[in-house]
Amino acid sequence: MIGATLEQAMAANRVQSDGVASATDFIGERQIDSDTPQAFLVRAGAGHVIPGHFHAVDQFQIFVEGNAKLGRFELHPGSIHYTDAYTTYGPIIATERGYAYFTLRPVSTTSYHQMPAEAKLLREVRHTSGSKRRMLMGEVGEAAEAAAGIAPIFAQPDGVGAYRLSAAPGEALAFPAEASHGRFLLVISGSAEVDGQVYGPKSCLWAGEGEAFAPAVAGEEGVVAVLAAFGKQAA
Repeated sequence: MIGATLEQAMAANRVQSDGVASATDFIGERQIDSDTPQAFLVRAGAGHVIPGHFHAVDQFQIFVEGNAKLGRFELHPGSIHYTDAYTTYGPIIATERGYAYFTLRPVSTTSYHQMPAEAKLLREVRHTSGSKRRMLMGEVGEAAEAAAGIAPIFAQPDGVGAYRLSAAPGEALAFPAEASHGRFLLVISGSAEVDGQVYGPKSCLWAGEGEAFAPAVAGEEGVVAVLAAFGKQAA
C-alpha cells in the first residue's frame, strides 16, 4: 500500500505547469511508462479545453473543485468519470471557475491520443483486441448506502466500481469485498489515519491486487472517501 497527502505531493515539487493548466503527481509519475499505479491532480483555469482523446489504460477521473462540461454532462466536486482503455471522451471544458480533478490509473502511462487524428489507431486496437468501451458516470452525493458506511456509486461484474465510504470519528472505514483488484482511496472530506499518517482532503492511497488497505480510522470530524476500483488487469 502506498499513499500521499496533498502537502506531501506539493512539497516534493511534483507540479508540471504550462501556465494555463497544471498537474501534480501524487503516486507514480506522469512522464514515465511503468507498471506502477499513477495518480495526479489536474488544475485548469476558466475556459480551458481538453480536446476529445483516449488513453491506452483504464482510468478514473474524480472532480474535487470547480465546474466543467464533459459533452452533455455537467461536472462539479463529487463527479466521477470512468473510461476503459481506448475509449474516447471529451472535450472537457472549464467554466468560469476552472476545475480540479484527480486522474487515477492502475499503471503509469504517457499515453495520450487526440481525436480525430488518432482514429486509425483506435480502429486497429478495437479490431484486434475487442476492448471494452465503457464510459461510466456517477455522483458521490447521490449514492445510497447498501451496507454500513458503503454506498455504491456504480459497480460492474468485472470489479470496476466506485463507492462512497464514510466513517464516524474514531471508527474505521469498511471496504466492499467485491473491490479486490487494484484500487485507489481518495479522501473527500474529514481525515483518516493509516499506519500513523493522517490523510486529509485530496489525499490518495493505493492498494494493489489482493492487497488489503491498512485500517483507516476516521479523525475527529469523521471521514468521507471515494474508493475507485479497477477490474483485473491483463498480465
